[in-house]
Amino acid sequence: MMKKLLGLFFVALFMSACGTMSQNSTLSGEVYYNDRSALPMGATLTVTLMDESDNRDVSTALSHASYEIKHQVPLPFVLSYDSTKLRAGNTYVLDAKIEYQGKLLYATRERAKVNLDGGSKTGIRVEVVKVY
Repeated sequence: MMKKLLGLFFVALFMSACGTMSQNSTLSGEVYYNDRSALPMGATLTVTLMDESDNRDVSTALSHASYEIKHQVPLPFVLSYDSTKLRAGNTYVLDAKIEYQGKLLYATRERAKVNLDGGSKTGIRVEVVKVY
């Protein structure tokens, strides 16, 4: 009897922990621009996953990744996020920017909407435009 109760206790403990475990998913793709400018080596690409649902003026960042740029566009990215933090019906977008020595060179004009149903996504393309 004691073994059964102890076994049930551990099963219940494991099941309660499952609800709090993070579920890592990934978004991967590339950031690009259409003008023929070359990026300076050492520039930085930052890609951010944002929840834009509550208020379009104030987005909540869920995840971000930064990369030192070592070649020209397209610039690949992989972004990990915790899928347990997603809420059904919310709008999720990717924002990207390229900076060099603290100066913003390129940024997304319109954030790229992403459908996060079903976990990880690949082949996402995010366009950035030159900032003047």
